[in-house]
Amino acid sequence: PTVTQVARNQFDCQRLSGVPLENQPTNEDCYGSHFEERYFFTENLSAILGGVPELLSSLTLGLLHDSGWYKPDYSVATVSPFGHGAGCEFVEEPCLVEGNIPPYSAGSFCNTEYKVVNGKFMGKFGCDPTHTSMGICDLVDYTTLSSAYVSPPDEFRYYPDVPTRGALTDRVDYCPTYSINTATCQEVPGRLEKFLIPPLGYFATAAESSGENSRCFNTDKERPICLEAECDEVNYVLNVKVAGRDLTCDSVGQTHLIPETDVTFECPDIRHICPNMACPSNCAGNGICDFSSTNPTCNCFDEADSTAGCTKSFNNVPPESGWNDSMTQDSNSSSMSSRKGVGIFLHFLTTGLWCSTIT
Repeated sequence: PTVTQVARNQFDCQRLSGVPLENQPTNEDCYGSHFEERYFFTENLSAILGGVPELLSSLTLGLLHDSGWYKPDYSVATVSPFGHGAGCEFVEEPCLVEGNIPPYSAGSFCNTEYKVVNGKFMGKFGCDPTHTSMGICDLVDYTTLSSAYVSPPDEFRYYPDVPTRGALTDRVDYCPTYSINTATCQEVPGRLEKFLIPPLGYFATAAESSGENSRCFNTDKERPICLEAECDEVNYVLNVKVAGRDLTCDSVGQTHLIPETDVTFECPDIRHICPNMACPSNCAGNGICDFSSTNPTCNCFDEADSTAGCTKSFNNVPPESGWNDSMTQDSNSSSMSSRKGVGIFLHFLTTGLWCSTIT
């Protein structure tokens, strides 16, 4: 299916056999009714709607495409930065290894604890996966919380010495993310005025940008900084404007000192901050994304398709059976909420399995 090839291109893992569904309860269905939050944290059809931006990606369009009833325009899809190009380890291995962030999890997960200090919860700010906002890492020790919170089960324990430590968000399989007290770059000035986020010093704050093109960069201080940035598709670099000066990010981990300050910001993985530059639309599921080159490009299955995202080479194939032929329902309970309907639809397309009883 198209949705499977989209996922393969998203993670740079061509051996994926399908798209995992949510393994935590989200409604009364016997199967998860959303894409798995652990792998699709920024996806529109994942289980949680929170402070982190939700994106309309090729995964959702691929799902509709595979139904045979829709012909999506993949050119409007946004490539998710979450786990983008991270390799098969991102989907096959733990998000944290003995409490440490492995290379394949960098930029997606965090490992600084949100804990009580002098009677108040305090934590470390960092950039969210889309680099359009910042937040506090939601890693906690569940022994410090009320009994209403359930600590991680055995399969989701990433700290052998502290088994009660895990993310507040269980739908992410207790993998911690920067998702507490989030603020977009546009919201940062207002949060500073209310002392809700720490300052960076006069000149660093003066260099900060809250415009439409502002992006979040991690720093060596208490919080990230938002700076004006532009994705350069020709040279495959990120151009950053700081206090009237033009700086270039051409490698992950590269650092720059903000002029007239002692604040250093770090260049993120360009596949995360400029995900649409690498294989646009995840090749629309109609090609393979080649991550071996500096600038990942699509190798379309249709050699006649010369578009960057293989957006002109697909055909819709109507389903072998109609919607009503694929499920048995009591005539008195034929109505179905749109949310549950999408979930059942999702099971059908990705697994071919059905609940034994549909209510």
